[in-house]
Amino acid sequence: MKKLRTKLFIGIFLSTVFAIVIVSGKAQAANLNGIEIPTDEKIMKYDVRTKKVIEVDNEELEQVLNNYKIKNGDTYNKLNSYNPFEAKHFSKISFTKSVHEALTKQVTDTSVFPYRTTCKVNGNIKNDKVEGTVEGSASLVGPNIALTAAHVCFIEYNKEWYTYENLNFRPGYNGKDDDENIDDGNYKGFSSDYEQIYFPSSYMINKDKTYDWAICVLKKPLGHYLGYFALKHYDNPEDLKQISVMATGYPAETKYGFNGKSQWESGGEVYETNDITFKFYGNIYQGYSGGPTWQNDDEYTMVGITSQADETSSYYGQSVITNRRIITLVTKLREQWYEANPQS
Repeated sequence: MKKLRTKLFIGIFLSTVFAIVIVSGKAQAANLNGIEIPTDEKIMKYDVRTKKVIEVDNEELEQVLNNYKIKNGDTYNKLNSYNPFEAKHFSKISFTKSVHEALTKQVTDTSVFPYRTTCKVNGNIKNDKVEGTVEGSASLVGPNIALTAAHVCFIEYNKEWYTYENLNFRPGYNGKDDDENIDDGNYKGFSSDYEQIYFPSSYMINKDKTYDWAICVLKKPLGHYLGYFALKHYDNPEDLKQISVMATGYPAETKYGFNGKSQWESGGEVYETNDITFKFYGNIYQGYSGGPTWQNDDEYTMVGITSQADETSSYYGQSVITNRRIITLVTKLREQWYEANPQS
């Protein structure tokens, strides 16, 4: 849940940790931290060290895609997972379409795969224009790469966009109610801030929740130590209706008894899809945003980024599909890390 207040303390504006629901049919000028964002659809990169926003070279991404096709054939719809340890949790579950029977439970052992690769995310911002905090979720998808929702990384106030500068990723977080220090719940002390964020310009230009994704390059290689998810893109979105999915994350909606300190999972069958998003049966609350939505198989293949509850009810979740742009960017970033760390 985001908490926002102006320096003048005019009031407090609360917005959910789900996607922004205003969609504009016409592109509007926008800026991030005072830097103009292109009005046509682009992939952008924000660097927290230089405070610069630049456009990603599409030709370079096409070359990444072509190289992958040469190595692996024409199909380009899946990236493998990495699990450095033997132990993993697996209990295939039969889901039903009854929302009341949708599986929802607390994850008590976050040390096993894939729960240790699901991250709690928390951050804040404080400057002369805006002050706020955020709580959300993310997934490790590469040695130093986390995938989350764009609204977990950015905040809009008075028609201007800002980044949460102190954004921290905590894989396998498992805190206790009486923990006084948030670090007390870190899995074996693991946590990391970010260095760069890749995001689609359409999210800010059109305030379009269907582009609610962001890829974060972390300062520390958490995925190298703990493992990371496989990613898959379905060429035909209708094929998603043949599977059941699970969303994992850190719900923080206090009125339902959550405090953001424990990892939970909830899921069911996919019941509606389009080219960009899909909806599934599950009990999704504030704080799940940005976490992985993964296929109920023996590899825990991630097929979406949890973005919001269905607007009509928290009993239904909506996820942004792990599209080819996401997979291409993750491929590029994985390759960059392993080229820079050949002994790893």
